[in-house]
Amino acid sequence: MINQERQEFEQLSFPEIEFLAEEEIVDIIPSIRTEEEVDVVTGRYGPFRPGEQTQVPLWMASLLRKKRQCTLCLPDWMREDSLIQTLNYEQTQGQFSALPFRYSEIAKLLLDTGSEDFQNSQKLRSLIHDIELTRKTKLEASIKQIERAEELRVVCHF
Repeated sequence: MINQERQEFEQLSFPEIEFLAEEEIVDIIPSIRTEEEVDVVTGRYGPFRPGEQTQVPLWMASLLRKKRQCTLCLPDWMREDSLIQTLNYEQTQGQFSALPFRYSEIAKLLLDTGSEDFQNSQKLRSLIHDIELTRKTKLEASIKQIERAEELRVVCHF
């Protein structure tokens, strides 16, 4: 049963992974006013007041942004200086840096929905892409090390 669940998880499509990433809580600055909290399936959010930063799930932020009812706020980890620091760490250290679990999907959704809200959205996309490539290179190098170790183990009959 566990193997079946694992196989189903490993077979998630990009849209399904994006769907899971939409539960991430993000900051917005609403341009609408609600007197009470808004009750949705995943929780209660608000009340919303124009100009006052608040937190909502990414899916709600995307919907409000598409209706021009809010401005998206850049998470700290997505600021240009933070991404440059993360990329430098990724390029010089053996471990992965600390990023949200679905950082790539979160960044894509934020930048696709609210690129107008961020001054340097193209630079941010480029940095995220560079981090992904650096991580891919690290993973490939690790896999090669494991394969070499396995080959050595077989040859030495351990």
